Amino acid sequence: MSERAFVENYADGSQQRYGNRVVRRREAASLEAFRSVLRTAEGRHMYWDVLARCGVFRSIWQLSAAIHYNAGQQDIGHWLMGKLLEADEQAYELMHREARARERRQNVDVEAQRTPSITEE
Repeated sequence: MSERAFVENYADGSQQRYGNRVVRRREAASLEAFRSVLRTAEGRHMYWDVLARCGVFRSIWQLSAAIHYNAGQQDIGHWLMGKLLEADEQAYELMHREARARERRQNVDVEAQRTPSITEE
């Protein structure tokens, strides 16, 4: 979606007020959309996967120009993380706990696959 200026004449106070109202309504609608998705377990799972994919929890360092790509991805992830925290800090914390629980379950499953059964010995 292209950005369009809501104010053509910044010296006109009524246009400034109108522009400010439009921006506030857009921001409020955006935060409500984030809250709506955070209310579902599937939404929290998806947001966490996006944050992880953006690399917000790891270093961007590489010895090549890929560092710039990584920095861009991480910047988007940090923006998303900020929006999620602004929308609903408690839901973000729940999302984090759920992700840690999924990771623990996955680690148990991986270890179970690596451990030979008694019939294989």
